[in-house]
Order: sequence, then C-alpha cells, then structure tokens
Amino acid sequence: MQCKLIKVIDGDSILVLAGNSEQEIRLWGIDSPEYDQPYADMAKEQTATLLKGDSLSVKVKGLDSYNRIVGVVYRDGICVNQKLVMQGAAWVYDYYCRTAECEEWARLELEARAHRRGLWQGKNPIPPWKWRRLKG
Repeated sequence: MQCKLIKVIDGDSILVLAGNSEQEIRLWGIDSPEYDQPYADMAKEQTATLLKGDSLSVKVKGLDSYNRIVGVVYRDGICVNQKLVMQGAAWVYDYYCRTAECEEWARLELEARAHRRGLWQGKNPIPPWKWRRLKG
C-alpha cells in the first residue's frame, strides 16, 4: 500500500493518507514506550525523523483489535520498524512477531541494548505490554 504521512501519533502508530482516505497504521512486530513511559517522546521523534519524506509503503499484515491496519512501514526502501528497534526506540513485540525477520530484529534489539542506545540507557526499561498491565 502506498501512502503519505499525515502525522506521527506515537512511536509505533502513524496516520497516513492512502488514496482519499485517512488510515491509522500500527507498526507490526514492535512496541514503543507508552505516552507516560520514559523515552516515549524520544521514540515518537525517532519515528518522525525516519518517516520524513513524500511517500511511504506499507506491507499490510492485518487489522488489530482497534481496527487499525497493522503493517511493516518502509520509506525509501528502509524498514522503519526494524530501524526503530536498532535505534533503541522500540522493543520487538515477540508475542506477535514470530517470523524470520523477527529473529533478526531480536538480534538487533540485543545489539541496541549492549550499546545502550535510546531507551536502553535507562536502568531497567519496562516493556510497554508490561507497563500497560501495571497501569491497567
């Protein structure tokens, strides 16, 4: 799916224009810090920086429970989902991400942790799926 960015909602959600309709896209396979979590603003800024440009393409994986498109987003051939993991702006969401590319992303997450990139600068970053349960 070809589209244009309207806005970055948070580190792993964007609003795009696809044809004549606005669509919310949830980046598949990753999870960025929640609004009230440390590094949430950094993750949103990283996403915005990676998505600067005219057009995006999305490899649609399906719909989530909020009826958002879930997909892998590319800009100029760069996989944004993967890049966010590499930069320490997202965790690999291993509950949903179970493909060969997820194995590569998990390796890149370990590398980001080892180099203390982004959210891995924190003492004990809590994955967003656990954070949501704690706040629930």
